[in-house]
Amino acid sequence: MIYDELSYYKNNKQLLGKHPIFREFQRRKELINLGIKELMIRKSRLENNIWRVQSEISKKNKPHLEAERMQKLEAYKRELEEIKRLLE
Repeated sequence: MIYDELSYYKNNKQLLGKHPIFREFQRRKELINLGIKELMIRKSRLENNIWRVQSEISKKNKPHLEAERMQKLEAYKRELEEIKRLLE
């Protein structure tokens, strides 16, 4: 994916924007623009989402979904850390 981004940039002098890192940059930009109240609400929702996904993973009743759940969990944790950093 990185190679595709670099090749596209080399040829077109613009970002392709399909790499997952660009979604994270966009999400951070959105978080920066939120107010404290919205950040607190988002923090609470993320904590609940993390708890729910961890619960689903611990049940081990759908092993075919485990990789997707782990990715979701890591994304939730990264976003929660970013929110905590912004609230400090």
